[in-house]
Amino acid sequence: MEIKLEQKMTAAYLALGIACGVFSDYLTETMLLYALLMPLAVYAISVAVLAKLMRGQKKSQLISNSLLTFMLVWAVVWIFLYNL
Repeated sequence: MEIKLEQKMTAAYLALGIACGVFSDYLTETMLLYALLMPLAVYAISVAVLAKLMRGQKKSQLISNSLLTFMLVWAVVWIFLYNL
């Protein structure tokens, strides 16, 4: 069974979303603005790196495949940890 590129990207952004959610929960105690802007900066950096690695695909396709996964996972993890 071979894993497709979209599945690898989803798994990577799932892990990145979980990590950013945990770190956002930590930053919420100090400054809410940093907790909201940090995931956007991490996502922008990861898309830039991914775009350089995958030159054969369009940047809009990379963003559409990863943005929703990353943002939803980050928000769910952050809200869950915030309410604990």
